[in-house]
Amino acid sequence: MFLQYKQEVNKYTKKDAVIALCFYAYACIVLFLFGMLNRLPNLPIGGTVLQVISTTLVAGVLFAIILLKKQGTASIGIHMRNLKPALLLGLLFSVFILLQNAFLPALIEGWEPHSFSNIMRMLFYAVIISFMEDTMCTGYIQTRIYGLIKNDIIAVLVGAFLFAFIHVPWLVGFSGVSAFSSLVSLSMMVWIGSHIIWNLVFRRYFSLFPIMMMHIAWNMGNDGIFVTNGGSFINNFNLAALILVVVIWLIIVRRKAQRTSAY
Repeated sequence: MFLQYKQEVNKYTKKDAVIALCFYAYACIVLFLFGMLNRLPNLPIGGTVLQVISTTLVAGVLFAIILLKKQGTASIGIHMRNLKPALLLGLLFSVFILLQNAFLPALIEGWEPHSFSNIMRMLFYAVIISFMEDTMCTGYIQTRIYGLIKNDIIAVLVGAFLFAFIHVPWLVGFSGVSAFSSLVSLSMMVWIGSHIIWNLVFRRYFSLFPIMMMHIAWNMGNDGIFVTNGGSFINNFNLAALILVVVIWLIIVRRKAQRTSAY
């Protein structure tokens, strides 16, 4: 583990982990209920407003917890330390994600761009969803879960499953699909892999900013910029390519750190 990440996660106790899991259960209930609300006909408010309300209910309670616990936003990776390198890291990975997820397959397969209004609408959704999921899962729950699970690999795998599962209640409520179908879908593996990547990058500066940038780019690259016309053979390898790039980056960072410490 990177030193700052290790120092931060070692602070938390079983009580912190239990509170985080209780909050997670609350978030699942909120997302399920708002998914069901989206299905109701003749609602006086639209889906965008519902998304804002559900995000506020989840994120608002999260920030209330960390403030009441006097842990501060820095404890979930929202701080100004190393801001410039963190943003640069997020920008580099985000450019790669957009190139491989959107612009390269669009060029090869002749995809047409969405209208500007649709792109802006999708960007809005990508921003608020990424903010909610990343503060909740990567910044808060993943760090607190070490209060119960001291093994780093197991803690991350549990956090990855929780990140993946958080999508299920909303899908069940919104589309009516069974929870079992969601759990055994390919999307679960993609979400699990995504969280592992987010966590690896998060460790570098203990900052959520590069994670949110990458998450927004991922969501926009998948369907927010171009009409995909049924998908692309390139998109089948998006996650694998991103994992490879992140692993190479980690190897370079670690070797550089080892050389520095040798002097």
